Amino acid sequence: RRQHPERRRSTGGSMSCGWRRPAGAEARWLVQLAVFPATFSLEAARAVADAEPDTLLSLVDHSLLHVDDRSADTRYRLFELVREFARCRLQERDEGAAVHDRVVAWCLQLLAAPVTTAASALDAVVRELPTYPPAMHWCRQPGPGPDGIRIAAPPARLRPPPAWAHAPAWSAP
Repeated sequence: RRQHPERRRSTGGSMSCGWRRPAGAEARWLVQLAVFPATFSLEAARAVADAEPDTLLSLVDHSLLHVDDRSADTRYRLFELVREFARCRLQERDEGAAVHDRVVAWCLQLLAAPVTTAASALDAVVRELPTYPPAMHWCRQPGPGPDGIRIAAPPARLRPPPAWAHAPAWSAP
């Protein structure tokens, strides 16, 4: 029976070994991107991790990030094991609160963005929907303030009209 090096005996050991591959700045971006529970856009990566397209492509080259270009806009996704490992690293660092604050600010910015049509606004919000619950959860922590309520209560332009607005007009007999 062969003895494998420590880095190949466990998933954590393999991840720790692979973690050394990205440079310091790339590792920082990867840790910050781990706050996204699902896919995210380039705009989201810029707002939360100050990551640019070259940054994301470098992480793709290291097989740490997946590009999903099946939809109209390009989306990125961390592989689940990488994301969990990076989230643990984020908890170890002092920057976790600042990263979560940037996610909340980005969610609020997205909800407040001017739009041409209600449908396009709703599409933009729905694409990022998985990010809102973690952002609202972060707002429940001591200190962040009432932003969670602002995320949970969509702006009027995104709310459907009341059911009575679509009812036929009453006519007098």
